[in-house]
Amino acid sequence: MENNDFDFLCKDLSADEVRQLNKALKDWCSGEENSFPVQLALLTRAQWRAAAKVPVQMKQSLEQLDQKLAEYRQQTATLLKNFNAAVNTKTKELEDILGDQRDEANVALKDLRVHTANAKDATEQLQEELDKGQREMKRILEYTEKERKRLETAVREYDEQRSQWSVIWFLLLLVAVLSIGYLLGKYWH
Repeated sequence: MENNDFDFLCKDLSADEVRQLNKALKDWCSGEENSFPVQLALLTRAQWRAAAKVPVQMKQSLEQLDQKLAEYRQQTATLLKNFNAAVNTKTKELEDILGDQRDEANVALKDLRVHTANAKDATEQLQEELDKGQREMKRILEYTEKERKRLETAVREYDEQRSQWSVIWFLLLLVAVLSIGYLLGKYWH
């Protein structure tokens, strides 16, 4: 005999199940194999078989989904672990850089304070020297003014004496020239 739709419907069923199905099929519909009632019975049986496979397939799908989720969780954990390690490394590097810069800034600030203190001391010394120089310059100017006045007085006195001596010398010279002229005139004629 050749396999028909009923044989396909009965595949994987026990002998009791096949008998029960055969009896239900006969009671439900009587007629030829390709008639509507028989086709409806076969369709119903195929739906029952498909419906019976759904829980198994759902269970397999859930198991596969759980397996994929576990893989994703593992991958996510690995990624987070790697990310945390990278972040920790970068954070450590930044902390080291900030520490180095803080140390350098403290050294520079200390040097700046020393230079500022030195500059302040130098400024104070310079101010003292300037004040001292200004006092000395004032003293020198006063002395110079005093000496200038004394020199002017001495020059005036010298000029006056020279004027007096000039007149005296002029008169003596005049007397000498006149005397020579008189003597020359007296003896030369």
